[in-house]
Amino acid sequence: NDPSQPGQLGFVVKARSIEISKEAMELLKLIPKSGDCIGDIDIHESNAGPIFNWLGGPWALLNTRSEISGSRDYDPSLLDGVVTIVKNNPPKDFIKVCDKK
Repeated sequence: NDPSQPGQLGFVVKARSIEISKEAMELLKLIPKSGDCIGDIDIHESNAGPIFNWLGGPWALLNTRSEISGSRDYDPSLLDGVVTIVKNNPPKDFIKVCDKK
């Protein structure tokens, strides 16, 4: 999908193209599956390899302590060995958004 276009519900990317922190990876493993075919966050297998997708825009904040769920196919273990684990700090713009919430 093209996130620059209006009306986008979220993002769908090949998992091998993302970078994620160790802490974010641990949080993803806490998100429960749902019985639905779509979740707030989803990680599933495809013909192109693991896919990572989420509802909302690039600055969407999701609270893992609330009613967040993955799809019925949600499997964060698919990211193991596929995504790049980074140790650097989040972008300053992202920190500003988090601090306002």
